[in-house]
Amino acid sequence: MKKFCSISLILIALLISIPATQAFALSPPTEEMIAEMIEDGTYEQQIREAYATENHIMSPGLVEKAQTLGNDTPIPTPTPTDGQSPPQSPRNPTLSSIGNQKVLVILIDFPNYPSAPWQTVQYEENNMFGAENISSPLYPYESLSAYYKRSSYDLLNISGEVWGWYRAPMPSYYYTDHTAGDKLIKDAINYYISQGNDITKFDNDNDGTIDAVYVKWTAPSGAWSSFWWAKQTGYGINTDLFQNKKLSTYVWMPFATTPDAGASVDIHEFGHVLGLPDYYDYDPAVPPSYALGGYDIMDGNRGDHCAFSKFVLGWLEPMVIATGGDTTYLRSTSEFPDALVLMPQATLNACKEYYILQFRRNEKNDRDTSYLNGGLQIWHVDATLDQYGGYFINNNSNSDHKLISLLQPGVAQSKFGDYFTYPPNIFFRNGDVFNDTSIPNSNKWDGSATNISVSNIYLQGIYAQLDAFVNNSDPIRIIQTSYDYDSNEFKFTFNGIRGSVFNNGGIQLTSKSGENILGEMTAGNNWVAFKSTIPIQPDSKYNISFPAGAVLDYPRGNPSAAYSDTIITDPVRVYRDSKLQFMFLRFKDQNGEINCIKNDTRHVYVEVGIANYFPETRTVSPVIAVYENDKLVQAQVLTPLVIHQNDAGFIYTNLQPITLPPGAENTHKIKVFLFDNLDNITPLTNALVLN
Repeated sequence: MKKFCSISLILIALLISIPATQAFALSPPTEEMIAEMIEDGTYEQQIREAYATENHIMSPGLVEKAQTLGNDTPIPTPTPTDGQSPPQSPRNPTLSSIGNQKVLVILIDFPNYPSAPWQTVQYEENNMFGAENISSPLYPYESLSAYYKRSSYDLLNISGEVWGWYRAPMPSYYYTDHTAGDKLIKDAINYYISQGNDITKFDNDNDGTIDAVYVKWTAPSGAWSSFWWAKQTGYGINTDLFQNKKLSTYVWMPFATTPDAGASVDIHEFGHVLGLPDYYDYDPAVPPSYALGGYDIMDGNRGDHCAFSKFVLGWLEPMVIATGGDTTYLRSTSEFPDALVLMPQATLNACKEYYILQFRRNEKNDRDTSYLNGGLQIWHVDATLDQYGGYFINNNSNSDHKLISLLQPGVAQSKFGDYFTYPPNIFFRNGDVFNDTSIPNSNKWDGSATNISVSNIYLQGIYAQLDAFVNNSDPIRIIQTSYDYDSNEFKFTFNGIRGSVFNNGGIQLTSKSGENILGEMTAGNNWVAFKSTIPIQPDSKYNISFPAGAVLDYPRGNPSAAYSDTIITDPVRVYRDSKLQFMFLRFKDQNGEINCIKNDTRHVYVEVGIANYFPETRTVSPVIAVYENDKLVQAQVLTPLVIHQNDAGFIYTNLQPITLPPGAENTHKIKVFLFDNLDNITPLTNALVLN
């Protein structure tokens, strides 16, 4: 459900007035309801009751799962020093976020509000469990099942049954609280069991508890957070058993009032079933407010789940940089499980403080957003555990700072939230930087520096390229070499993390004949370019030589060592309008570690990334060639790669390592040629130097 573009209204969204033993998840109120709450003076009381629901915290079950992610050793549960027992929460869902999961939907109507002719079981089956339909006007909320299949990258498959309609014995006004509501649900379940239905199939993990139940009714919605309001709630009759199964929680919500309502509220509520909290800010007195800007299904009932949620749910495993860094490529999380975690000493354990980065664009579950051209999102997460190890210290309402906040370029973290919902400039794009001195900066919440730097952001439509470093103390080195025939220019990119000072004294750029062709120099943050005094030619060899100290990492003053490199241009000229492009070409070892070729070059593994901008699908046959002193000594044809329009393909030669002799770093170069099935030529080539 959409939030409201008014500061005064945003500050009081999601105020809840259900007792603590009842509601676990509430849909936001309407604008008119907010105005009424302000007028009748119920605001303070509703805030107190909102916190009592525990809807603002991540469920202990999901927190426990987050501690076991990745290869990191699970965090042991601390032993309290105060002699108290850990707090207990009824909000501890058992439904797994991975695998085949069954959901039960029960439809209830009333003598005074019978179901409409279009409000059928088949309609609800399509709404909850329907197949993906990208042409539907409701897309990406055409069904709960299709949404979560996309969001989880096919890891979560939801199916189920719809039981209905069950006619309540009394008119709707008879049911005024959850005591009466629980009795009604009990009668409905027992009725369908008596008709031969099996409820045990909805205990997905066979732990004795029914995992996910939606109860939908036809009566009009009541006052916000009242009994007749959409919520996840607890079943209060603890002694009841249904075919020897307990019912712990269920989603209580109205049936759609129009056929074109879509499943966005069902999807939001299912996030709670999986254990996610509301990312709304309940209390405007605790800044910053609305730390996600509406860009998450658990915040604004819109778009996809964010990278942090997908991380803790086990749908993606982010890359982690704890020290050093390199040029990194992120595909859109709307389509691929890509994300990047940055923080000194970071691991794949989600229960820490870190920054998590993702690239988003207007595709799949993010189709219904203002992402359009897309951009890089940087989230500040502080998922530090409490003393019991069962909860996160922080949430997005009443903790000292947020569990998760979305950074906005040009806005300090402490002031984040002083804007309207869905701000258009929420993305980091080309030219933006993120480091210890930028706004916002990359410090921890306690103000200590992280030495994190993100720069050279380059958005290419289907992926984002960026330079990401943490505690970078590596010697300055060239990480990318490029050249341009039209501008007659060579460009060299370094790993300096804040900007570099270049001194062209002593730099040599020579042709194959040994002639110094160094011309005019231009420089930027971490790159330098030189004009050639003669035209750059295809299939030619050039050498660049930087003396020690030619590059200075600013402001740390870390000088470069002497560096030289050989550039071999393409066998055929590649024009700027080429639509098949290298994303990256880099070394990896068997474990996927980048830049592993240092001491042992006998077994080289290469990863190739290719982007296709042709208007049709292309099949690309990569050939890896090894040159010794510019003479071809080895060639390896890789499996053809099918790359769809505006998509990317990746090849990793971990099954076919290239064997090289010791000392090859001084004599050998690896080149990759791409043969296109439609052109049957070599449109592109790229090279790696062993160093």
